[in-house]
Amino acid sequence: MKNGISILILFVIFSCKTDNKTGEKNIEYQKIEKTKTDSINTFRNQIRIDSTLKPLGKVVELELSNEIKSESVFALCSCQKDKKNNIIKIQLRSGIPTKKELDSTGITDKSGGRLNHLMDLGYLKRIDGQFQFLTLILKDSVIKNLELYSKSTELEYNGSDFKSMDIDKYKIAISTFDYSIASNVYGNFELRLSQDFGYFENDTILKGHFECNNWEISSKEEIKEWDIHKSFKNRNNDRGFEIK
Repeated sequence: MKNGISILILFVIFSCKTDNKTGEKNIEYQKIEKTKTDSINTFRNQIRIDSTLKPLGKVVELELSNEIKSESVFALCSCQKDKKNNIIKIQLRSGIPTKKELDSTGITDKSGGRLNHLMDLGYLKRIDGQFQFLTLILKDSVIKNLELYSKSTELEYNGSDFKSMDIDKYKIAISTFDYSIASNVYGNFELRLSQDFGYFENDTILKGHFECNNWEISSKEEIKEWDIHKSFKNRNNDRGFEIK
């Protein structure tokens, strides 16, 4: 009888500890969700000229947050202008580990710099990661398109290696609405994503800056059809390296 009571007591204690952990996790999740909801409800779209802005460089540090936790991701900015129609296409390219790798090792000091692998000179034998293309298209003072394209070396996105996300919540400060000289176009932004960016849980707040040059950006179709492993191999072969 005593043994039966002892087992029952241990079961109750263990159950209480498990319930406490589950409860703490649920409270933390509810806290994030409430913060996220409050943030979205009070967020107001805005695009404006700010004459106090200074160019900060084409190398960008994107800040991801859920208002409780924040992490930075390295990105590069490129732009493509249409002088005749006063259109500028701005694209920020970044890279993070695959979901499988993040689940296994978590975020490390080098996790936010996965884009560097695309500039590898041959010492890497393969490439893995998720690559994001934040794309903003402006005509005069009007946002024609604002999307985030993601392409992975794994089938990360419901059985696909590609996904796109429309972004309809934004605050953008820009130096000018005259896009005839691309290098005069720079600014900063704060976005609210409708889905996770993919670096950590509920990372739907995205901040950063941009500084333009007159180059080219990748289209949605080009990114969707991009064979990352093949282009990585050819890139290194062109430089005199062979990936086996």
